Amino acid sequence: MLTDDLRAGVAQLATGAWFDPSGPGGLEVHGNPNVLTRDAPTSGLAQGTSAQTTRVDVERFDGDPPAVTVFSAPPTCPRSRADLTATNPEGPP
Repeated sequence: MLTDDLRAGVAQLATGAWFDPSGPGGLEVHGNPNVLTRDAPTSGLAQGTSAQTTRVDVERFDGDPPAVTVFSAPPTCPRSRADLTATNPEGPP
């Protein structure tokens, strides 16, 4: 969103989004700012986080945005005895 509330040439991204890539090497679709900033501590002693500032290039994204999937349940392992036997003919451990 463009606004007069920020200086020209400044981008602002809210923090707190879960990491949700669209695939290996794909876009981060949920807005997690950690994909843009360095993972560097403030010092060898403190190991705190460094300032959340970075230089970015912004470009328009055309097309349908990828789906946010971070709130969907991940695939699970089979839990029934029959499923365990099917994947291990010798039976469950």
